[in-house]
Amino acid sequence: MEICSRNICTGCEACVNTCPLHCISMREDDLGVTYPIIDETICVSCGKCYDTCPNNQDLKGERPIKVYAAWSTNKDTRITSASGGIASELYRHFIAISGSSYGVYLNSEQEAHFIPVNSYEDILKVRNSKYVYSEMGDVYHSIQKQLEDSKRVLFIGLPCQVAGVKSFLGKDYDNLILVDIICHGVMPWIYLQQHVNNIIKIKDAELQVQFRDPKLKTAKFCFTIRKKGKLLYKTDNLSDDLYQHGYHGGVCYRENCYNCQYAQIERLGDITISDFSGLGRISPIYYSPENVSCLLVNTSKGEQLLRDLEGRIEIDERPFSEAYDYESMLQHPTPRPEIRDVFVSTYKKTRDYDQAAEQAMHDSIKEFVYRHYSWHAKWKKLKRMIKKFIKR
Repeated sequence: MEICSRNICTGCEACVNTCPLHCISMREDDLGVTYPIIDETICVSCGKCYDTCPNNQDLKGERPIKVYAAWSTNKDTRITSASGGIASELYRHFIAISGSSYGVYLNSEQEAHFIPVNSYEDILKVRNSKYVYSEMGDVYHSIQKQLEDSKRVLFIGLPCQVAGVKSFLGKDYDNLILVDIICHGVMPWIYLQQHVNNIIKIKDAELQVQFRDPKLKTAKFCFTIRKKGKLLYKTDNLSDDLYQHGYHGGVCYRENCYNCQYAQIERLGDITISDFSGLGRISPIYYSPENVSCLLVNTSKGEQLLRDLEGRIEIDERPFSEAYDYESMLQHPTPRPEIRDVFVSTYKKTRDYDQAAEQAMHDSIKEFVYRHYSWHAKWKKLKRMIKKFIKR
């Protein structure tokens, strides 16, 4: 029995969690991507997994009511978060009202999974971007139990994971807030683990990986590896790092990401958050664009939550076009690059991320780095000329 086509399966695990006989498990294929597999010796063909799969449902999204530039009023939270620190303030709010929250934690084995967020220390664990596939685990049942106990619940995840929560629950809850993050795609965790191991050469349980290291400014997208705070490896998204290019170039995602049905204006979350690449492009701003979130309010629950956050965040209403025209994932999924086929075929042979990425992206990385540093050198020369002119 096929629950849904592998080309659209997001790995949300809703089917795994809804099976009454626990006969579905997630397993890696020859590309390192996890998919649900049914144990046919136990399955009784009840169809519950098929009915729960978000891809087999007509989940209606909501068109945003308003678009805001938003950021935390806490300076430390703002500068150490991926953009404006809105997710952190949402977690703080739910802790303050004794609600339940869930976010993604990247462990020392480079595996990302959801954890409950019950303290400030937990917020630090889930803060910032993780450019890798995250496992849902048993979060569905935990959310359902908290809701049925009349607790207010906050879930922050990718659009496909929000879809999984909605389809698993099967009905709306007034005490549930869903926040979706605009996503370009996700890469299997095994790629990250292999890449880190190739850099460090040995497995180490104390490694800390950051995709947008706050110690080096999150706006610079610095990918770092640290051990007990000591910096072992650093690169930004303009370098020749194979993982950075695999992600930001959209070459090494799960196959479903290129067919994503959630990359559109209509959103499944009460609130949508992301970076704000279009900020100030349509209407001028009078504040720094650095570390500012794009915040889409999609439902009346989202509007009320925004009022509840008064004092914790600053907001500035922006034109819709600043979000729609400059964030491609509100229009269409990431296009599938031609060089992906090279990556796929090479990875299946080698089972090594770096080898496959090098084979697929060698020319494009070489060209990218040349263009970047050529421009960088010209800019430095121009600045020197300007300084000389000013001194005259």
